[in-house]
Amino acid sequence: MLILPGHTEFTIHHIPDDVWIIIFENIESPAQVAILARTCNRFKSLAARPLLNHVRWLKAEPTKRNLQAWTGVYQNVLALPRKLTLGIPLDFNTSRHLEEYMNTPDAKFHDEIFKQIPKFTSIRELVFDGTVLSPFTYITIALIPTLRSLTISNCKFSRLPTLFGDYPNYKATNDVSTPFSFPYATLPITHFSLHKNEITTESAYNSAHPLNIVTAPNLTSLSMTWTVGLQTNYAPKRWVLPSLEDLEVFMPLLSRDLVDSLVSFAANCPLVPRIKLSIERHNLSDQQLSAVQFPLRGVWNYNGPLPIASFHSDRPRLENQLTHVMMNEALTLSPLVDGLEKLPEGLRELEVLVRKWDVELLFAIRKLFPRIQKLLIRYGRGVFPADFFVTLGADILPDLPHLHTFKIIQDLACVPTTRSLASMLQIPPPNVNNGFPGAPAVTGPIAFPFEEIDTDPPCTASPDAPALEEGDLRDYLIGWNRYCKNLRCVQLNKEVVWERRFAGDKWVESVVEVPVPKDFIVRGVFQS
Repeated sequence: MLILPGHTEFTIHHIPDDVWIIIFENIESPAQVAILARTCNRFKSLAARPLLNHVRWLKAEPTKRNLQAWTGVYQNVLALPRKLTLGIPLDFNTSRHLEEYMNTPDAKFHDEIFKQIPKFTSIRELVFDGTVLSPFTYITIALIPTLRSLTISNCKFSRLPTLFGDYPNYKATNDVSTPFSFPYATLPITHFSLHKNEITTESAYNSAHPLNIVTAPNLTSLSMTWTVGLQTNYAPKRWVLPSLEDLEVFMPLLSRDLVDSLVSFAANCPLVPRIKLSIERHNLSDQQLSAVQFPLRGVWNYNGPLPIASFHSDRPRLENQLTHVMMNEALTLSPLVDGLEKLPEGLRELEVLVRKWDVELLFAIRKLFPRIQKLLIRYGRGVFPADFFVTLGADILPDLPHLHTFKIIQDLACVPTTRSLASMLQIPPPNVNNGFPGAPAVTGPIAFPFEEIDTDPPCTASPDAPALEEGDLRDYLIGWNRYCKNLRCVQLNKEVVWERRFAGDKWVESVVEVPVPKDFIVRGVFQS
């Protein structure tokens, strides 16, 4: 209880309901909201909406209890859920006959789940992650007119055309060999996400493939992992997507076929969508990589090997839409600068990886990207020269007036390994150019990034390197404010970051939580 001026008592009961609802909605953990809901009847009522807003069916036993609640105590609030996540790994072996599952507990459980889903009258987002889907899933989705966002990831697929309980009658009245047909054009979704699913060869060539969902007429946003399976399913159809505005693509392994098919996919989008592209890995040498042509229009955000980041070599640097670039493999200084010179002048955010530190990299960035707002440099070896901070203040930062975030961090992941990735993964060497004509073929060991041996000795602190106390760096930061007024975040080592919220605020030092290091080779492998 608080005593306000004038001796007015102010208790918890004076706080309006809408304030408590906002508080509950901003608590990330549903378990914490549930604890608060049990403290009093008022909180139980107010917390109902945040608690039931997102239905999570991730484990079998809690889900079974929750299903019972929706037919009991929650039967009058079926309009509250806005999002449903299903992540129960039901045991349906897609290569066996469906009749073998008819009377199993998982079959009955499946039917209970999919009977309940369309009863939620206000669901706007459905997430299927790590479960089993089927053609009947599409029929269920079509029964939810409020649905706007659909995610299918890490799922397996079954041939089930109806509920298990209805399958005997379905089989008796229908020809099960007839290709599945579904009116995808009736789906009301505007966003679709499709990633890392296991789809059998049989379903990959018929109309039940989930990629068909992209033909939903109101689809404006699409996120997908572009694989050989998706490319194979797309090739004979080549749909036109008239409403697509935003496209996010993850490419596990760079290949000519995937590049060509993705370019074709984007070309069939009349609105020229804004594209966010990530290339996980490749098996090309630097020479082969530089010969890759990737004429993909609309890319604004790119994460991958730098040599192919220009996308529109025929367009002036001022006209390119690319504003965000993140490298995922380190280069030496010369090819790194060559790659940066091909990027558009209007770049806003840049993350580069260089094998050995060289201040010339900063001079190149200053010249090439005068409007850059966020710069992160990771380097493997080397130390800052003795006059480094003076150089920053005199020659670099004054020419970057829009810079907001400035980080230079040593990262041993940028140091080339002494063994090739291929030998560690026991991958046989190819003798082709991975489908890219004009690129020289690999005749020796497979050319993975970081396969070269770094012969430089490990670098420790140079006797001439600057050793700054906390007060010294704070003085530099205050000086940099005079001509770099937008600067808000500075980090020059892995342990400490300096930040301020607004111009004129004092710089505050905080410790960076360093994540548990993982083997760099393992981090570079795409998990399919």
